[in-house]
Amino acid sequence: MVNHPSGEGFVAKAIIILTNTSGQRIIGFSLHFTNNGKEQPYEPIPVFSQIEPFGSLTYEKLQEDDLSYWVGDPEKLIVKLGIVEVEEQDEKTDSKHVDRKPILIAGPPTIITDVDNPDTKYGTVKVLVSVFGLAKKVIIEEADFSDKVREQVLQAAYKCRFRPAIRDGQPVAYWGDVTMKMISRHRLSTFIAS
Repeated sequence: MVNHPSGEGFVAKAIIILTNTSGQRIIGFSLHFTNNGKEQPYEPIPVFSQIEPFGSLTYEKLQEDDLSYWVGDPEKLIVKLGIVEVEEQDEKTDSKHVDRKPILIAGPPTIITDVDNPDTKYGTVKVLVSVFGLAKKVIIEEADFSDKVREQVLQAAYKCRFRPAIRDGQPVAYWGDVTMKMISRHRLSTFIAS
């Protein structure tokens, strides 16, 4: 038991020690908090921490309230390890077969730029999508962007969220393509005014 962050009373704290017994670096994982083996109606907690090969990590989680991931008797707490993401050594995942490629579910496919360009431009970026559906790495394939636009494209790509690729029923890291539309802020304001 520890002091509640609000200073009002006490709360239970779970201390979880995770050990990496593989020869690969772990770069993320998800934890599922249950009570007496009954699943809670909440999403698992993704944790983005590195665990070196044959190393360990101590993770602490406070029990909160009925809106938390962990509700109930702390003595009956069960923690399940869910998805584990390992660092790809070469990240050449396109050569591996997948049952489903990454699917863009949220993110800005349209970018409003400050560059005064009368034409709407389209550009494709390659995104290495993690098992958590986040952009791990972005490569801009369009070569004629200005530095300012390239920076905006990179920032937008890293904000995208995906359904990860699936292989044999499990999420895997995989490269996907995202086509972005770039509109000049000046052109957009003219279009809205008309």
